[in-house]
Amino acid sequence: MKELNIDGTTVQLRKHHFSKNLRITVRSGKALVTMPRSAPYKLGEAFARRKLGWIKQQLQNSSPRREPTAAERKQARQVIESKLQEWGEMMGLQWGSIRIGNQKTRWGSCSSTGTLSFNWQLILIPDEIVDYIVVHELAHIAHPNHSPAFWKLVERHIADYKLRRRKLKQIDLNKH
Repeated sequence: MKELNIDGTTVQLRKHHFSKNLRITVRSGKALVTMPRSAPYKLGEAFARRKLGWIKQQLQNSSPRREPTAAERKQARQVIESKLQEWGEMMGLQWGSIRIGNQKTRWGSCSSTGTLSFNWQLILIPDEIVDYIVVHELAHIAHPNHSPAFWKLVERHIADYKLRRRKLKQIDLNKH
């Protein structure tokens, strides 16, 4: 890997054996040019220079993810544990352990071992949406898929789940 400074912007060049073309990605405040292993670094640098305007625009829109404070993690755990107790009892479902994380793309997930993982940012969104996410993940304990039976279980407990799901999709996980 090689790192460049182009007009004050840091760009990393990485050769990859599966890469067939030049590609730029911008994530978490970093720009990366991926290129075929056989391509010279000068080609990657010229590509980055041609695309510098686009890179700078993407970097402005891509700020590094904020890590939660200890207090935010604790609050998230308390809220989630409380909701899991309430909904788990109503649904008659038991889970394994609970994990509070800082996932980039998910509000929640359920592992095959029954571990429920939730994003700490749940404390920043409306309570009715948090209820939907908790019920959704609990339903995965009974149905580890998105089958019709899964959605019937979710609907049995959250009648307006489709509305809540639409509202959730409008919330940008990376803006908090």
